[in-house]
Amino acid sequence: MKCSEALRKRIDELCKKYNLTYSSLSNKACGNSTISSFMSKPQETLYLPTIYCICLTLDISIKEFFDSPCFDQIDEILETRRKILMDENQEKSRKKKKGKGKKEDPDSKE
Repeated sequence: MKCSEALRKRIDELCKKYNLTYSSLSNKACGNSTISSFMSKPQETLYLPTIYCICLTLDISIKEFFDSPCFDQIDEILETRRKILMDENQEKSRKKKKGKGKKEDPDSKE
């Protein structure tokens, strides 16, 4: 799932929970149609200040906003995690190989 899809899903969940339409949330949080445009146009982007305004309007924290299963499977984040784990494993492997090639010096103070 893409991040924008997860954001749309979460906003939809919150609108249902608080019995709001996208338009009413948008007007209350932003004073314009930012949120309703984001929800209806796949190419639209939603920025953190807008998410913060949503949180203020709903009286929830940013943590509460993102504390949803819909953010657990974001493609971009999963790919970044995978790359980080691969890099960490490669680094560990390099250190092991480097350590095997060294001979212990009994007089070394390390």
